[in-house]
Amino acid sequence: MAELCLFGHSFIRRVASSIGDRLPVELGGGGRIHHVSHSGGTSQNLRQDVEKIPVSVGVVFVQTGGNDIGPHYQQPARIADDIINLVNLIRQQRPFAVIIVGSLFVRLKPRGLTESEYNDVKNSVNRLLRHRCSYLRQVLFWNSSRKMRYRALHFDRWGVHLNDAGNRLFANSIRAAYKMAMTLFW
Repeated sequence: MAELCLFGHSFIRRVASSIGDRLPVELGGGGRIHHVSHSGGTSQNLRQDVEKIPVSVGVVFVQTGGNDIGPHYQQPARIADDIINLVNLIRQQRPFAVIIVGSLFVRLKPRGLTESEYNDVKNSVNRLLRHRCSYLRQVLFWNSSRKMRYRALHFDRWGVHLNDAGNRLFANSIRAAYKMAMTLFW
């Protein structure tokens, strides 16, 4: 099994700390799992963390974009471009790795926007990412919400991050994405 690196904003940090030592088991066991996360991370400021991805990893799961959406930053094409630019930077530094781009999540209480405004931008970004990733070598767009229906009961009381039950769903989704990537690219 290829080593996996979970890379991205606070959802990555939280799934890793919530699942803890069970993370390899939750993700299917066997392989070594690393995580590189940046609380409040945007697609722009995560660029500084790319060199922290271990050279040994064969698969990188990228979760970013949710913090890019805000009252002054609602251009889906620009957000998708920033994410694809981050993917290309990872590709340059880890040319043999398969990269999985996780879809942006719902947020029950987004900063500075209504839930509807946030979700409209999120849905547009996800459509653009699905399309753009299809043209990239060894890159898989993964719709985390497709298999795991996140509901209010899966979020913390602030409606921004996943709670333990939500993190278990997220870990299951990452595991399914990893298995799909292994099937398609290995």
